Amino acid sequence: MGKYLAALPVMLFPYSLLAAIACLYSPQIMETVFGNNGYLLLLSVLAFGLLAWLFALALAIYLLLKKRIALQTAKLAMIVKLVQIPAYAAIFILGLAFSLTIFGIGFVAFFFIADCITIVMTGLIGTAASVRAYLTGQLPLKRAILFALLQFVFVVDIAAAIAQYCILHTTAKQAVA
Repeated sequence: MGKYLAALPVMLFPYSLLAAIACLYSPQIMETVFGNNGYLLLLSVLAFGLLAWLFALALAIYLLLKKRIALQTAKLAMIVKLVQIPAYAAIFILGLAFSLTIFGIGFVAFFFIADCITIVMTGLIGTAASVRAYLTGQLPLKRAILFALLQFVFVVDIAAAIAQYCILHTTAKQAVA
């Protein structure tokens, strides 16, 4: 259960971007919470991003050092990626909407940078699962490297996380039987 709580900031980071956009378009929230200061809003998103980055790094190191079962680590990586799909869809739609005008280009650039940071955070957890699966002999080296690299490619990372979990799940079932 602790690993899921440690992954919570990573799971919620894309949603913090959506909350920031909602705050920008809600004068009451901006005035009450941020004193109509957009820089405080940006600082809060950046601070939460840094916190999520630190949690992702610490979680990946923990998962490697504690020698967790590869299946549990792959399941965590898959859950983190699946939880973020609605946020990615909303960010994509907002990015398209903001790209229609010259005034929204800053938002599009910010979304792109934040998405890249998020893919690295979730990729660290997925890579920990690949390394753990290789070290326990559940994946051959080439497949572990492939899965580790695919954890850092947009959209493909989700398919790779699901495939890796399914392969490890099947391997675990065969080991029991």
